[in-house]
Amino acid sequence: MRAGEETAEKTRFGRAPKQTLFVLSKEHLPLAAAEVEALTRQRGQLVENLLIIATKPPAGLALTRSAHELLFTTTRDGLLSMMTRFSWPQGSFAVREHGLDLSARSLAAPIWRSLARLGTPRVDLEQPDNEFVFFQEGNEVFVTRTYWRNEERFSERRAHLRPRNHPTSLNPKLARAMINLAGPVRTIIDPFCGSGGILIEGALIGRHMTGNDIDPQQQARAEENLAYYGCTARVMTGDATTLTGSYDAIVTDLPIGRNAKLTAKAATFSAFFKQARRLARRAVVASDEPLERFCAPWRVEQSFMWYIQRNYTKHISVLR
Repeated sequence: MRAGEETAEKTRFGRAPKQTLFVLSKEHLPLAAAEVEALTRQRGQLVENLLIIATKPPAGLALTRSAHELLFTTTRDGLLSMMTRFSWPQGSFAVREHGLDLSARSLAAPIWRSLARLGTPRVDLEQPDNEFVFFQEGNEVFVTRTYWRNEERFSERRAHLRPRNHPTSLNPKLARAMINLAGPVRTIIDPFCGSGGILIEGALIGRHMTGNDIDPQQQARAEENLAYYGCTARVMTGDATTLTGSYDAIVTDLPIGRNAKLTAKAATFSAFFKQARRLARRAVVASDEPLERFCAPWRVEQSFMWYIQRNYTKHISVLR
């Protein structure tokens, strides 16, 4: 997807809901929940991989599969009775179910009867006005209407598919999740931007991105990759320990290298973190080791581990 094109979240199914049920990706549930909560600035109720928050769903999520308006919650035994009494939105409809012992056809019957009192109901499995999705966890049933499904094509922006590849660039999905962990901010700087992976993911969702790298060749790589995806960002060449300016957040992947240790660059990164307090008051940082011993005067507020391959894992730290 290029900047300015239709967003990946399909919003064909009605108005923004007052209470949203997010179906989170199971590849990393804690990070997926934290991403939604950071963007909405609210804590949610997590039931397995379902996160419920009284908010409109934000755009640009990486680790959420779909978002649904929560119509009502009931028990399995009380479901059919509640469906009979509920005032279903008019329009063509389709029914999906996850985890219930009732078929979609049997769930559609009371909806059909309810809508028939107002006119002629119509089932449309391909392009419905309303897609009603039923989720059951234990004895609890969540009845929802689909708001959007995440159709973001992160795999098409993997590093080796960009015009200027760099092997250490972050997985695009992880880069997007890190940006969202910073919250609903406007301006972001990546002081170690490399070939621009974080810059691309931020620009695609409307963030005002600034990148910096000490290597002029990396600046050229980043600018070419940004242009390829139709993105705009400011890219500079300079020492990250001497940067100036004011931004809402820092989002970056520390350039340590898989065969190196954070301790080998401790002095450099210690100087960077001290200077970074002048750039922003929040940061989301990927590193090959935990940051607690190196990030003063910052405080690690949240931390996650993202498996890469074999014994290689990225540590994701949210700093304040």
